[in-house]
Amino acid sequence: MNSTPRAPSPVRAWFFLIGFAMRRQLRVRQLVILAVGMLVVATGLVVFVTQTIGWGMMERVMRPGMPTNAEVLDYVEVSFPPNPGSAMVSTLVGGILDTVRVSDATFIFPQLSRWVVFAVFVGFLMPLWTLSFATSAIGAERESRSFIWMTTRPLPRSAVYLAHFFAVLPWCLGLNLIGLFALCAAGGPSGQEAFRRYWEATVFGTIAFTALFHFIGAIFRRPAVVALLYSFFFETLAGDMPGTLKRLSISFYTRCMMYDEARKWGFEPERPEVFQSVGLETARWVLIGTAVVLTAFGMWWFARSEYKDDL
Repeated sequence: MNSTPRAPSPVRAWFFLIGFAMRRQLRVRQLVILAVGMLVVATGLVVFVTQTIGWGMMERVMRPGMPTNAEVLDYVEVSFPPNPGSAMVSTLVGGILDTVRVSDATFIFPQLSRWVVFAVFVGFLMPLWTLSFATSAIGAERESRSFIWMTTRPLPRSAVYLAHFFAVLPWCLGLNLIGLFALCAAGGPSGQEAFRRYWEATVFGTIAFTALFHFIGAIFRRPAVVALLYSFFFETLAGDMPGTLKRLSISFYTRCMMYDEARKWGFEPERPEVFQSVGLETARWVLIGTAVVLTAFGMWWFARSEYKDDL
């Protein structure tokens, strides 16, 4: 019995293209290998500092000549061993130890956030990991000379562009969230708290970065080089410059969301008058708006551009 073939459906074709583009991302590429290698190296360094030097070493720099919280804990535990016969003394000593432990966690959290999350992850690894996938969505099609196959599908070119965006977004989100979790978990209990505070900002920042690098992939013949230059120069330099130029940086609004979540732990910008942070809701909507505008403009650009050198 012959089954009647289903009528062609643009919706099914669009979802098939998303799945096809996602599977193509499984191919190993040099930038992806570099991204994973950087994750391994960075996580190893965080583990080394956590297990040997400790993030509390910054306490000696900030309070020269004063004992660290770890030294206070050792002194109290040795000088006042548990005394079952004196409930008052045991309660007092236990309160001192709890206070010092809370103070130590409150101190380590800002140091871990500043050096691991803000400097290493947001400032370097997050853009690198995102562009390793996002620039290859369309850029890899052009380099592999399969661009003509993609543009001759029975779909509008704007839909093809959008399908590739949704295909790479899960890879970018997965790599950044896994990377943040690995770095934070390597930092101990304070790192685990950092992941709970910062994962949401990572999601919104990744979506905006993915939209930007996907758009770069549709414009430039060598998108990875352009994206690397943008990340290492503009995102890094603009984020530390005074004035309003930093408000054009995606990482600025990602940091603003993180600062808002970390404020209860006493973690603030080192120079608030220079950084000039915006509120949580403002930063969130700016990142969402950036992703929507870049994706819409990319769809328009891709639908009207000619790529004769790639056919």
